[in-house]
Amino acid sequence: MKLYTLLLLLCAALPINGAALDSLAFTPDTQSVNVGDTFTLSLDIGKLTQHLRSCGFFCFINESSLFAWQVEIDYDPNVFQALQVDEGTFLPGTDTTTWFPGFIDDTNGSISFILESLTNGSSGVNTDLTGGQLLTVTFQALAASLGSTISIAPGSCFQATIDLGTTDCTISTFLNTSATATVSVASSAVPEPSLWLVNALMLLAMGVAGLPVRRLRDRVSALVDTAMHRTAGK
Repeated sequence: MKLYTLLLLLCAALPINGAALDSLAFTPDTQSVNVGDTFTLSLDIGKLTQHLRSCGFFCFINESSLFAWQVEIDYDPNVFQALQVDEGTFLPGTDTTTWFPGFIDDTNGSISFILESLTNGSSGVNTDLTGGQLLTVTFQALAASLGSTISIAPGSCFQATIDLGTTDCTISTFLNTSATATVSVASSAVPEPSLWLVNALMLLAMGVAGLPVRRLRDRVSALVDTAMHRTAGK
């Protein structure tokens, strides 16, 4: 009886962590671009706490590894256009993977069914020491915005092993997927004045200083004609 009680106490002391949440994060989480610019975000998973799941009498499974995952990314289609989704470096850095970049829907503003899985073995990569990059996504800014968000949609799935029957999306309960990226979009920058315009303004200043108006007008007209021919020839 004393041995049984001691075993129960030892099990109670195991780090079965159900309260702390590990995070997914966009990098960078804030940035500023101009209309027409393209920009890239990285979706990263942090190191996972060693959550343990009971699998029977004195049996526990460590849920601090990653075998497969699936997410959807949402955005405002009036502000952004999604261009492409690329596989991150974390899982491919450990073994061969199966990768699917998802379906881009620029009408409703979503990239659905982005998924990745290891193809060998039955258990995932241990992430309790380090996290890593899951994917990168490239957008183009379409319209000005003071700060539009890009986020992970509800219902993402993360699992530790290949056995979908017992561990389907188990890690998801330990992950905080509420992180967003906020992107401010400014109107296109005003182009710098061209050389002919600078010269014209200089001549205008000379005219004000006393240069005959007729000579000033002829000189400005010649500069404009030259600039137009150069532009047409490019």
